[in-house]
Amino acid sequence: MTFQNPAGLWLLFGIPLLVLLYLLHSRREKRLVSSTYVWKLSERFLKRKTKLSRWHKLLLLLVQILAVLTLSLAIAKPALAVGVAKDYILLFDTSVSMRTQNEEGVTRLDEAKAKAKELLAEVSKGNRITVILLGEEATVLANRSSDEGMIELA
Repeated sequence: MTFQNPAGLWLLFGIPLLVLLYLLHSRREKRLVSSTYVWKLSERFLKRKTKLSRWHKLLLLLVQILAVLTLSLAIAKPALAVGVAKDYILLFDTSVSMRTQNEEGVTRLDEAKAKAKELLAEVSKGNRITVILLGEEATVLANRSSDEGMIELA
């Protein structure tokens, strides 16, 4: 796996910072106050909440760590570099000069087709080919096709 923006992984240094802040966070001190009805009532509510409050701070820390990790990976943009398809563009000149024959009687256009077939034989499957015929006007014969037989039509 590769990263398109590896600089985003620098945000992972925020995780130890979060843990440090969690450890240095001051705990509430217990203080003695005069007991009145309001304090006793609030104490009842606090006792109900203490069951959840034990795990509340740890859960918040874990969610914050997960948020920093997710943000860091989102900015780093992980990608799999497996079978990346390429686009090939083949331009065939179909003007009159390409109909000139060599000593063996093969035209220049036929030679260009043969070289294009050799190139495509070396190219792995899954790649896309665009074939454009250039004459008096440009004609797109195949647009981003994976069919190698398009060269025969040129």
